[in-house]
Amino acid sequence: MSQVTWTLSGRSLVIPQLSDVAPLATVSTNHGLAAPLAGVRVQVSAKQFDGDPTGWEEWGDTYTDSDGNFTIRNIKNQTNRLFRVRVMFKNDALRIYPPNDSLLKKFVDCAIGLIPGGIIMDTVIPRDETFLEASLRGSPLLLMSKRPPPLSRVFDQLASDVMDRIEPPGEKKEEDDVPIPLLV
Repeated sequence: MSQVTWTLSGRSLVIPQLSDVAPLATVSTNHGLAAPLAGVRVQVSAKQFDGDPTGWEEWGDTYTDSDGNFTIRNIKNQTNRLFRVRVMFKNDALRIYPPNDSLLKKFVDCAIGLIPGGIIMDTVIPRDETFLEASLRGSPLLLMSKRPPPLSRVFDQLASDVMDRIEPPGEKKEEDDVPIPLLV
C-alpha cells in the first residue's frame, strides 16, 4: 500500500464552572462558551482496527497553541485507523485531581458523624508566645506574669462554652461546680 501523510488536528477547550474564570470563555460551542487551553500537552496514538492485538502505536506529542489548537502528522499507509488523543493536564501550571475518596477522608467523615451534635467548637485559640511558654512549663497563664495577655480570655470563653454544651439538660450547676475565671 502507498504511504500518505495523515494529519490529525484538534482543539482543547474547557467550559469554566467557576465565575472567577468565566471571563476567559471566549469560544462559542454547542455547549456554551468555552476557554481555550494553551500550552497543554497532547499525545496522539493510533491502531488499524479495534481488534488489533498489537495495541496502540504512539504517533507523537505536541503542545496546544494560544488558541488551544494542536496538529500531529505521521506518514502511514491508507488503512483506516482508530485514534486516541490524550490531553495531559498535569504540569506546573495546571493540575486536575479526581474527587478525594481516600480511606482517611472516609474515616474522618464517619468519625464526625459519630460525634453528638453541638460538641464541635468553633473557638479558635490564636498562637501566642505566652501560651507556648505556659504550656512548656505546665503552668497556668495567671502565674506566668502579673498581667496575662488579653487573648487569655479566650480560654475562659472556651471553658464556659464546653460546660454549657456538655452539661446534661435539666441538671443545675452547684455554686462550686462552675469554671473559675483565670482573669479577675
